[in-house]
Amino acid sequence: MSQYHRLFIQKNTELGSPPLVPEIKLHLAVDATELWQMTTKELEDNGLPLPFWGFAWAGGQALARYILDNPQLVEDKSVLDMGAGSGLVGLSALFSHASQVDFKEIDGFAAEAIHLNLTANQLSQNFKIILEHLPEFTSQKQNRWDVILAGDVFYEQEMSKIILSDLRKFARLGKLVLVGDPGRAYFPKEGVKKLAQYPVETPIYLEEQNISETTIWQIVPLP
Repeated sequence: MSQYHRLFIQKNTELGSPPLVPEIKLHLAVDATELWQMTTKELEDNGLPLPFWGFAWAGGQALARYILDNPQLVEDKSVLDMGAGSGLVGLSALFSHASQVDFKEIDGFAAEAIHLNLTANQLSQNFKIILEHLPEFTSQKQNRWDVILAGDVFYEQEMSKIILSDLRKFARLGKLVLVGDPGRAYFPKEGVKKLAQYPVETPIYLEEQNISETTIWQIVPLP
């Protein structure tokens, strides 16, 4: 990852712990509004992505909490964290003794944030960061992971369609596919099974409310 990414993150974040997951440290935005406006301007000027990696979103917090509370779901298993952002969900799997965690991202800033967050939590083994769109599903890649995790990924229509298609493919293969979602607009209305619900403390500037009721769902094969 580039030194520019690393320095940018270190300058604009500080180490903290999400309210629902105090066990895990993340590089979180010091001034969320300023960081968002800064990267929005850079996005316009240089085509950079928005800083989703700088926040502990409700869906990710809830899913990480669920994994930490139910470590047997990932223990000794290979895990994929899709749309990893800060890496919070994948970090919870490593804390729960997953044999391998792959963090899938398309943003170089997020990839560097994941590296920094792994270091902050003294996790230096059994992970890989996949900085690309999910590869095509060959037989070998289909069976690479036992558990698929996705926190808060259904906020944009086109991306939601792509991610849901991938998640359903995994579900049809018999993989455990878990999603944390606080009621995003493009969350699917069928082929899902409710497992748990958490009230997640969220800043007003992120979610327009102090508490986001967030659900853990399992993606199941459609009939």
